[in-house]
Amino acid sequence: MYIEDHQKEKTIIPSDEEVIGGETERKGYTSLLPNIQSLAFIYRTDEPNSVIQLGELRKTAADFIEIMEINVCDTQELEQVFSATDTEAFDALYLACDTLIQSTEGGVLVDRFLENGAIGITCNKGRVKEGALMGLVEDFYDTGRLSGEKAVLVLNDIPPSSLETNTVGRPLLYLNKAVAKKLSIPQDVLLDVSVLTE
Repeated sequence: MYIEDHQKEKTIIPSDEEVIGGETERKGYTSLLPNIQSLAFIYRTDEPNSVIQLGELRKTAADFIEIMEINVCDTQELEQVFSATDTEAFDALYLACDTLIQSTEGGVLVDRFLENGAIGITCNKGRVKEGALMGLVEDFYDTGRLSGEKAVLVLNDIPPSSLETNTVGRPLLYLNKAVAKKLSIPQDVLLDVSVLTE
């Protein structure tokens, strides 16, 4: 979430669309998907959080995974991309934490990628339950609490530019056991997962 500050241009305040979890995510890729070579990152073109998330993904994984961008503006364009994209062109599909890709309408189209064999990686535990392999998911209660605390400071005339930008802690690594079994991920690897879902 961005808050305009009249003294500075923009200040990022944590929201439920947190950026990727760095080392936790790297460990997820290398242990759960050791043979992954390419990752398609699908996101809404004009959403700043997704652009930040893509940048973080590049920092985390670009040295060992080819990152392919799929940027769309709306569900119509997402439909066109789905029709024109061969899911064998990439090893996994990262679903950005934006309002299009995580929306109900966007989700219906993204689910078609998953149904056609794409391995899904996300930030949304609901998507993991719906068929994505894994997701780094923030604790929304703690994130909301921290955002509320920051908002109170801003409402009490503390300039947003003086606030520390931080997150509440390490995200949880969610894993869909059925998808993991289908991909033959060894049981011992699953011990490092925070939350297993059916």
